Amino acid sequence: MNPDFSIRVKISSYGSWRCLMKKTISEIRKEGICALSKALGPVDMARFIQSYESGSGDYPKERHEWLPDDTEALNQRLLEREKQRKKV
Repeated sequence: MNPDFSIRVKISSYGSWRCLMKKTISEIRKEGICALSKALGPVDMARFIQSYESGSGDYPKERHEWLPDDTEALNQRLLEREKQRKKV
């Protein structure tokens, strides 16, 4: 862990400030790869990582084109879809 990269955190409203070490993104990635490899094995780990795509576009702007404004209508559609799946 990088000792030069830390964050101060107040433990409680009455407590004192403490310095906690914060991992670098490189350290987090390395630990993540190790955890995935251990849990999935090296081949499935690679397949899992390859399944992610960076994508394109601007989600905050474009979501309004395909998400309904009425969340109740969306919920109703999802419930209907679930009923249809249970029938099959």
